[in-house]
Amino acid sequence: MFEMHPVTRRWLEKAWPFVAGLLVQLRERLGDGSDLVPYAVYYGARRKLRILESLVRRMIYLRAMEIEVTWSPPKPSAGQAARRPHAAPVQTSATPKGPGQLAVADTWPLYIPGQRSSIDYSARPSIWVFGTPRAPEPEAPQMPEEMEAGGLIRRLARLEASCEDPEKAARRMALWQARRLQVIRQKPCRTHPLRVGRPPGYCRRLRRKDPLQGKLYDAWCFCHWADLDAYKPPPRPASG
Repeated sequence: MFEMHPVTRRWLEKAWPFVAGLLVQLRERLGDGSDLVPYAVYYGARRKLRILESLVRRMIYLRAMEIEVTWSPPKPSAGQAARRPHAAPVQTSATPKGPGQLAVADTWPLYIPGQRSSIDYSARPSIWVFGTPRAPEPEAPQMPEEMEAGGLIRRLARLEASCEDPEKAARRMALWQARRLQVIRQKPCRTHPLRVGRPPGYCRRLRRKDPLQGKLYDAWCFCHWADLDAYKPPPRPASG
């Protein structure tokens, strides 16, 4: 069983109140989501919320590594086994109960750069005519003065729900990873909830200026060291 390092445990105990204080600040900025918020407030809150989601997900991952779970595929119920093609589908309510939970895994970037194409950067002739009027300057994009913050409020509610009960979120992440480790034997799939490389929202330039960026960097390091400790190969037997 994986055992968390005392330094990591102390860091987690101090990080939860830090995150709770930032969530309260975001809630005060955005309000209840019924009114419009200024453009700068909306994008500033969205940027900070992305960093907080990345930080909390790594904090939950550290707690999930201490939980031992076993996953087995669910058995089909008697109703599902006896269901026929002409049977009526079961009506389910589409209204979710509560704000939900934070997503278990990091999202993949929408743009994945491919192989760079060969571009000719050599000098080209410049063709112009004396007396030709200058091309008009491009117009600046029209930015809205106010934005609707309903989507950010829902994301904030999911993040608050995960922070209120981190044990439940950690067990959910441990079950997700155990299920993926079982399914990968039949088909390849993603088995680690965290993204390889820099965490979402991390900015190296602001690491020493912004305390939130510093916390995210610490969580990134602690998760990396925990993975090295948990998945290290067994020691080789002594020869002779």
